[in-house]
Amino acid sequence: MLGLIQAEMRGVRMVGSVERAAMSRGSEDRRTVERIVFLGSFGPPSLTFARSCQAMGIAVYLLTPGVAGDATAIQSSCFAGVEILDSGGPRGIEAIVAYIRRVGAGALATMSEVHCLWLAGNRACFEGVCKLLVPPIECLDLVDSKIRQIALAREAGFQILPTQVIRGISDVVSIEPEHYPVCLRPAVRNAVEPAFKVLKADSADDLRHYIRDVWILRDAIVAQPFRVMPNLIVHCSSREGGELMNARAFLVDRKFEGLALRIRAVELPNGLVDPISKFSRRAGLSGAYHFDMLYDAQCNEAYFLEVNARFGGTTDKVLWLGVDEPADCLEAYGLQPSLPRRRFQTRCRAIVNKRATIKHLLTMLRRGPEPWDYPQESRIAGALHSLNDLLWAKDSVWDYRDLKGSLAFHLQ
Repeated sequence: MLGLIQAEMRGVRMVGSVERAAMSRGSEDRRTVERIVFLGSFGPPSLTFARSCQAMGIAVYLLTPGVAGDATAIQSSCFAGVEILDSGGPRGIEAIVAYIRRVGAGALATMSEVHCLWLAGNRACFEGVCKLLVPPIECLDLVDSKIRQIALAREAGFQILPTQVIRGISDVVSIEPEHYPVCLRPAVRNAVEPAFKVLKADSADDLRHYIRDVWILRDAIVAQPFRVMPNLIVHCSSREGGELMNARAFLVDRKFEGLALRIRAVELPNGLVDPISKFSRRAGLSGAYHFDMLYDAQCNEAYFLEVNARFGGTTDKVLWLGVDEPADCLEAYGLQPSLPRRRFQTRCRAIVNKRATIKHLLTMLRRGPEPWDYPQESRIAGALHSLNDLLWAKDSVWDYRDLKGSLAFHLQ
């Protein structure tokens, strides 16, 4: 633990400059926006963004990466238009700017980490053209590394599982025997070859075996004790400079393949507001983002895993439980819609994506749970729980006001 703090102290010292850079931009006076371009693929996050904006009188144009000649059919009644972006690099930025000018958009939003970094790194190209709804590049560079995130989270006051940085086989001895099994995650994107998102090592021999079989190309691998717990997702929004506007907590009480299968709204555990506020301010986070933590219900304690400075896989789910991330994002960046927010409501306490639930049900009929599934239960119990969710839980994508989009997603 001490070694991690010492090794990453230089990265943590970057925080002050990040905060000052973000604060220097300031928050602009709220101005009305009528059109927004969303860079990303057709799916739950882009649908959620378009539905929220349309209800507020804002037209959303989907600019989706692809190959020239791909079909560009509008797959939702909430999209004002769809176009293919078939270029990257400087030509891609030029194409985006040209599309924004053509449709008369006042803002540009996106979802993926790669696109956030790409756009933020070319922010100057959008000045005088539109408002870029992504955090500053200094913030994104900081949180691009899980090691720097963990160091900053520790400074902010989050609880963190014992953490070791693995850069080679010689680092395996730094892990205490009682901490096995450990969960392994690459510290940055494209850190290892062959690539993996998460692995479990049951012993030091297991860990050495994994290290021998991968090339660590960038940074390192983060090792933490593996814990069978639900996740706590805290959705937040902050103004430019990191001033926290709101934070709402959701319990992921069912996980499948490491992703949220079902969520429920819960009270934010005591003691989390202060570290969330400090982390957000020091990192210079802005717009809508979310913290991902492991949650120990018996102790009411949450352990920091990572922050995602973007929309994510639960954006469509929390919409129905009172968190309209797209609307929060616009407010955070000082944009004013012409109409008030729509209230997305449901009587259901649990929210699922029923496509994922069907996949889980069919998977449980073939095999039992994997280590990344929660809870660890029998095949029959898992299948029955998913069957119950298919019948009674609210589907995060289905919206009777956008039947075209709902059917296009579920039947694609």
